[in-house]
Amino acid sequence: MSRERAAQRPALLRPAPQRFALRGQPYWLLSGAVMLLAATGILAIAPLLARFEWWWASAAMIGVVGCASAVLRGWRVPPAVVPVLASACMLVVLTLTFGAGTGLLFLLPTPDTFAVFGSLLAEGQLSIQTQAVPAEATPGIVFLLAIGGGILVLLMDALAVAVRLPALAGIPVAVLLMVPTVVLRQPEQLWVLVFAAAAYLLLLRVDVRTRRFEEQARAALEGGSRGGPRVVAATKQPGLGPLGGAVGVGAFGIVAALFLTAATPLVSLGAQLGVGPPSSSLFGGAVNPLIDLGQDLRRPTSVPALSYSSDGNRPVYLKMLTLDSFAGESWVAGHSAFNQSNTVDAFPAPPGLGDQVSTLRVRTSVQIANVRSEWLPVPYPATSIEGLRGQWYWDSSALTVATTHSSIAGQNYVVNALELAPTQEDLAASGGAYPAEIASYVELPGDTPELIRETALAVTAEAGTPYLKAAAIQKFLRGRDFSYSEQSPVESGFDGGGLRAIEQFLIKRSGYCIHFASAMGVMARSLDIPSRISLGYAPGQRSRERLDGEARYDVQSSDLHAWPELYFENVGWVPFEPTPGRGSVPSYSLPSAAVTAPLAPTPGSTGAAAPGRDLRALDEQQQAGSLAQAADARALLSRTLLLSAGLVLLLSLPLLSRTGLRAARRHRARTGGGVQPLWQDLADTLTDCGHPVSDTETPRARAAQLAGVLGSAERADPAAWRPALDRLLAEVERESYARPGAPEPSGADAAHRARAELHDAALLDSAIRSATPFGRRVRARLLPASLFGRLRGAWGAGAEGAPSNTR
Repeated sequence: MSRERAAQRPALLRPAPQRFALRGQPYWLLSGAVMLLAATGILAIAPLLARFEWWWASAAMIGVVGCASAVLRGWRVPPAVVPVLASACMLVVLTLTFGAGTGLLFLLPTPDTFAVFGSLLAEGQLSIQTQAVPAEATPGIVFLLAIGGGILVLLMDALAVAVRLPALAGIPVAVLLMVPTVVLRQPEQLWVLVFAAAAYLLLLRVDVRTRRFEEQARAALEGGSRGGPRVVAATKQPGLGPLGGAVGVGAFGIVAALFLTAATPLVSLGAQLGVGPPSSSLFGGAVNPLIDLGQDLRRPTSVPALSYSSDGNRPVYLKMLTLDSFAGESWVAGHSAFNQSNTVDAFPAPPGLGDQVSTLRVRTSVQIANVRSEWLPVPYPATSIEGLRGQWYWDSSALTVATTHSSIAGQNYVVNALELAPTQEDLAASGGAYPAEIASYVELPGDTPELIRETALAVTAEAGTPYLKAAAIQKFLRGRDFSYSEQSPVESGFDGGGLRAIEQFLIKRSGYCIHFASAMGVMARSLDIPSRISLGYAPGQRSRERLDGEARYDVQSSDLHAWPELYFENVGWVPFEPTPGRGSVPSYSLPSAAVTAPLAPTPGSTGAAAPGRDLRALDEQQQAGSLAQAADARALLSRTLLLSAGLVLLLSLPLLSRTGLRAARRHRARTGGGVQPLWQDLADTLTDCGHPVSDTETPRARAAQLAGVLGSAERADPAAWRPALDRLLAEVERESYARPGAPEPSGADAAHRARAELHDAALLDSAIRSATPFGRRVRARLLPASLFGRLRGAWGAGAEGAPSNTR
């Protein structure tokens, strides 16, 4: 090959194949479009969180990681290393912003930093498990969202820029757009869909323009390699073209999203018209309503739910849903489909109510503030409701009120109801003869734990009537051995109202209203006393203001409550209050004759709680236990993170060593070290990809081997790699066989030649890896054979006392 041909260099550097990003190019426009789409996509989860402060943390992390990736590409960092170094940048930013000053120079993480991160992760996970929607963005949740934003942009950047498949970068955003539909059972907000679609279209458009620029650069290089530049006229291809295809894909996505947005409510409505309760965000039919209630109770900040006034003799419980079927896993509402003739203009008489029971007609005015549900809060038993907007129906079995088309949001209404005042004599006279329709309310699964029945029998050993047994169970659960805690069941893993949860509750003796109500309901059923669970709101706090001339009560979201109702002959359904410190204990549930509950299998359950019992001491005990468990969890998580980080670093040593060696060779070539380091690096790439080379072969033989590897690959375009191989081979032969003292280029010519050689070597390296199967390509990155071969050669040479001759 003549020196004239070897000296021919194009004025522009040849770009890499279109499938992959061009080395040394930051792709700022494409990276910016990716960051915009990622920042827009995370807005999809806005309905799940209160306010928008969390978005700035995620958006800032997206900007940092996206810009870091672009800068690293501009510095010609190997594509496989860009995500690793960008992740390191994300770790530095997390240390600075969330590390609480534990980092070295506030930037580099230390073991204490990872301990803080472990604490934030535990807090975020607990908040996600316990909060209701919309949740408060606690520091733990913001930390998780910041990490999620960084991971999201890393994935999208790899798809859109590194492998140049920007259409696939919309998949993670599409998944985010589906989250509100899955979690809230409601469609995504229209403005989020529009912004996301616009950002996706912009990404496709920027990619089209970038590809056009690369095609023009390739055409110019092809002209230069033939001795001079040439102009390639653009030919109009049939069809829509790249831009038209991008617009078409985006338009189809927008239309599909809008169609799904319009269709989703119809699907939800269709489900509501069938058998079972309507779905809603509060006590919805698609989730466990007891777990739903627990999540609402564990909100970090309580918000006003509603207010009411009543002309009755006592504050009222506002029932929303009745759970009357118990299958073992949980309590469920087992009512039939709504009958549109059951309007709220008039209700039937409550089941089982005898004429001897004293009743008082009361009016309760309710104003809804921040409640969104399709179940209406009403006192039991209602006789009629006035002032409601929309279509509402009462359920024939529980007399609860719900809708299939409306919502309670913003409603003001008046409930006419009966205030039941059964006496202790009325309840004591009740026997065990129940009507046929009540028989199902004593059913229990066959695998009910013996501990539940044994506890019920021990507690009621001295009670002779169903009423006295019910009162004894209530007294037992309100005893000093039980404490109220909303966090303990979650931390101990027995949240809910199923049999296993009740069994653990009776052992741990710490829980909240769900556990107390469920335990009393199941214990009553084990004694053949019909029971069911009511969900709704406790009476709340009396306000200084008045509503409709009556005392006003303000009810907060923390007043969500569950309580049991037991059925007594000639009295009907009667509410009890077994939860200590919540609601008010009905006077009829406290027999005038002393009822002493014997010791349960777990000793020490004597004495009823005083009505004004102070729970601060119990809360401090629970908090101390929770802090100890949290500290152990953080320590375990920190150790796990450190061990994982060490393992990842150990496994990454071959990759990092090979990357450092390649960078050192390219630095030598860039600073006047000639083309030999680049030629040797290509030989190592062949070895890594499963094509061993010989140290004794000539440059031309090695070039022939490389050409054979690339020539047998379907994805390798000879027009792209052949000229680069010829030019690089000419330089290798010139350096290897030139006469001593031959003139060498210097100054600008030397710098231009070094840049061209670096580019040709990078193009061939990319072509070799593209021609390698994916599995072998991954192994070449993680376990480079050339590196281990070099180590074996060095070891063997050291053992023989001679230097290694490996190149």
